[in-house]
Order: sequence, then C-alpha cells, then structure tokens
Amino acid sequence: MPTAPKIIAALLMAVAGWYAMNYLADALPDGTAPRFLPLAGAGIAALIGWRVIGARPPRGGLTVINTGVIAGVLSLFWTGFGLACYEMILRSINRRYRGLEDAMEGLFALMFDTYSTMLRADVLLAILLGGIVAAGISGAASRRWT
Repeated sequence: MPTAPKIIAALLMAVAGWYAMNYLADALPDGTAPRFLPLAGAGIAALIGWRVIGARPPRGGLTVINTGVIAGVLSLFWTGFGLACYEMILRSINRRYRGLEDAMEGLFALMFDTYSTMLRADVLLAILLGGIVAAGISGAASRRWT
C-alpha cells in the first residue's frame, strides 16, 4: 500500500539514480552508453527506495546512514547487472558467443567491467548521498504522518 515514506523514498532515490547514471554515462566511452541508462537507473533506484527504504523507514541516527548506504549499493548492483545483461544480449544477437556457457562467461566479464567503471567518486557520491538523504527524509515523513 502506498504510504508517504514509500513515495518520498522512491522519488528521492529516482533523482539520485538519475544523477548517478548520468555521471556514469559521461564516464563510459563515446557511443557505448545506452540512451535509456539514466531512466533505467532512476527506475531501479525508485524501486529500491520503495522496497528497501520505504518499507521500514529509519527512525534516526545510524540507521538512516545504514539504510541509505544499503539502498545505494543495491541500486548500483542491480543497475550494473541490468546494464551487463543488456550488453550481453546485444553481443548474443551479433553472434559473438558460441553458446550459453560462453555467454554466461561474457556476462560475468561485462559485470566486472561495469562495476569497475561505476567505482568513480561522482557516481558513488551521488547514489550514496542520495540514499542517505532519501532515508533521512523518509524517516522524518514516517514520524510525521504515520
């Protein structure tokens, strides 16, 4: 059921995911970043904000930081996984893999490349600070309206 903390967490995490994925798109070589990357990052981050932060909004203190960092890391993980799967499917369509095993090996190599590219200060700072802010405001909304 939609509640104020869930909606606020989803919206704020979507903004953080959008900014983080724009920074990531700038870091990728020209022509390799999908055009939908910021929107996909925002959608995944919104879902993480709804399910992780909004489901149990933190009440303050270190739980705000912990919940925000967990939400940020989960957003980066699932966005990176989705980006690697997308690239693997594109390579599979172009017949760059011989079989399923080769494609799965390629997926793990692509995940490693994607995550190593995500380890930039601007991407990490945007999503982690966005997660912490989303958790703090969601917790305040929970105390106010619940």
